[in-house]
Amino acid sequence: MTMMTELLLGIDLGTSYFKVGLFDNTGKLRGLGRVAVEAEYPRPGWCELPVTRFHDLLRGALGRALKEAEASPRQIRGVSYSSQANSFLLLDCHGAPLTPFILWPDTRAAIIDPQIHDLLARHDFLEHAGFKMETPELAIAKLRWLQCHRSDIWSKMDSVMSISDYLAWLLTGERVGDQSTASLLGIWQPEKAAWWREGLDAAGIDSSRLSALLPPGMAAGHTGAAAGELFGLSLRTPVAAGALDHVAAAYGAGIGALSPCCDSTGTVLAVVCLADSYDPSPDYCVGPAPGERYYKLAFHSNGARLLEWHQKRRVPERGVGELIAESFMAGIAPPLPFVDLIEDDKRSIGFRDVLPHHSIAHHTRALVELLTSNLAELVARVAPGRNFPCILATGGGAHNPDWLQLKADILGTPFVTVTNPEPACFGAALFASTAAGWHKTVTEASRAMVKTAAHYYPKGPRTT
Repeated sequence: MTMMTELLLGIDLGTSYFKVGLFDNTGKLRGLGRVAVEAEYPRPGWCELPVTRFHDLLRGALGRALKEAEASPRQIRGVSYSSQANSFLLLDCHGAPLTPFILWPDTRAAIIDPQIHDLLARHDFLEHAGFKMETPELAIAKLRWLQCHRSDIWSKMDSVMSISDYLAWLLTGERVGDQSTASLLGIWQPEKAAWWREGLDAAGIDSSRLSALLPPGMAAGHTGAAAGELFGLSLRTPVAAGALDHVAAAYGAGIGALSPCCDSTGTVLAVVCLADSYDPSPDYCVGPAPGERYYKLAFHSNGARLLEWHQKRRVPERGVGELIAESFMAGIAPPLPFVDLIEDDKRSIGFRDVLPHHSIAHHTRALVELLTSNLAELVARVAPGRNFPCILATGGGAHNPDWLQLKADILGTPFVTVTNPEPACFGAALFASTAAGWHKTVTEASRAMVKTAAHYYPKGPRTT
């Protein structure tokens, strides 16, 4: 690789790992840095990440990516990110952190404050916020907890930044963020692209304490001194606003260019579907997508964790991928045992109608079929009665061709994989390409840079 190759930098602020990807103008991944996010749990239910560790993780990941790409920061022409939601920190008037990052799995606000409860219970909350759920993982629940229980810190607070806001601030020196990630806060109005005044009042937050939010892919500024000091990036590199990780990964898989629908079979199941109008529903979350469009995002708590639970309980010495592959071997086919739905780790999986010949492989196949059925439910939720030319596949479930074929058979829709192995990083790089001036829109970038790997077509109705 020559030193003249121009690159895009995509940063994925995931829950379990931070990933940094460097991509050339063809969309090829040139270098990847992947570092585990080792959160701290100082008290039961708390989940935090020290700010200095955040810096170290990103610095280390970027260093690994540059080394693998045999590149220097001078070759980077654009930067953007994908991000987890509802993870944040407080800063004082000098920009110094008052708290570590309080990450989204944190449940210190398990007893939700009455003001937040009343906000979430409002009849018009769904219309304003674009989603409907009451959970202590929401940032506004934890912000209210800090107001009530840590007034010493709250009184010094000058700004609240999500984890992606903070990254954008480090990169550009500007208090900017993206509307996509903020759409799961409960105080941002996706349709109006504005903070919700009544929501802010209920949460006890003034909009002046929050970042200015931009649509995904919009130019957010240029790298400044802090980006150079902390990460070694060159000055004046264009930075684009990013998006929620599921949305960024969907764009990295070709949503908007190859299909309006994307499946993520990962830790949880998720489906992203693009829409031209704002259409909130209790069945999914709605937020802004590039090009004045909206995403519809539906989750199911089942996912890889269900298979991991099965693997650890039954055969801890073997890998999940190995079990899935074995479950599709010749001779392992329906009829299969039914399985009870698992909602959380406190419930156990119950196989019913188990016969003597049913092995661990049969049980694994039952779980895979359950997850595929759950996926079909999500697709029907975000797009009832709608037919897609194909569904784009991401996450760990996109690695097994037999499972992809099963999805195509059960849903009656082709499934498509793409060549890039890191769709969230790649989606962020596509956003960066617009700030770099390589492409006018994210969809244009996707059409030019996303390459399909394999197609799985339905074989028709399955028989048992």
